[in-house]
Amino acid sequence: MTTTAQTRAIHTLLRQIPHYTDDDYRALLKREFRGVSSSSHLSQVQAAKLIEILKVLAGQHPEVKRGNASRRAAETVTGPYGAKLQALWISAFNLGIVDNRDDRALIAFIERQTKIAHPRWLTEHKDAKKAIEALKDWIAREAHVDWPSESQALKRGMDVSIASKQAVIAAQAARLADVEPFNLDDFVNGYIISNKISGFSIGALSDRHLDGVIATLGSRLRKRAKAKKEAA
Repeated sequence: MTTTAQTRAIHTLLRQIPHYTDDDYRALLKREFRGVSSSSHLSQVQAAKLIEILKVLAGQHPEVKRGNASRRAAETVTGPYGAKLQALWISAFNLGIVDNRDDRALIAFIERQTKIAHPRWLTEHKDAKKAIEALKDWIAREAHVDWPSESQALKRGMDVSIASKQAVIAAQAARLADVEPFNLDDFVNGYIISNKISGFSIGALSDRHLDGVIATLGSRLRKRAKAKKEAA
């Protein structure tokens, strides 16, 4: 159960978050901890996670480590929906429709869409959904990604995250085929063989390997775009 010290820290942090209501806090608990409505029902590990989330919302992380460099929190995507937004932004980068994968570019995009200055303030589901859907819609228009719904992914017997990554790869393949002879099945077969993966198709790839394929194809797309620009 949550310790007395953790409970005290949670309540102290809540008082330091601007414009944060009790409803906002309850929604955060339910979203992050599967329906829990009070911090007293959390384990000590869960309470520690909650404290870290609240510290971000309260602006208590002045610097965030990225690789070997320190970044100001204002320049780094954090918050409950940060990972989802970063994943979409990196997909856009690997599709060749974003030149800058840096968090600062994503933060600027989110502010334009939601009028909220930083993703750490995206605690309301409706605001986060607005940013997420805006990103997905833009990527779909620019790169022709056919994002699957949860029901569509379920019918295919897979998690929506896996289905979404496959959709990104399909769009990458189509963009590459416009500028060079490219066959996705041949590429995937080569990837499977070189990584000693059991299987014969994209369906054999794990979440981690799908990320590897996306990154490899993204690098290839950027090289083609750079060569085209230099030739112009």
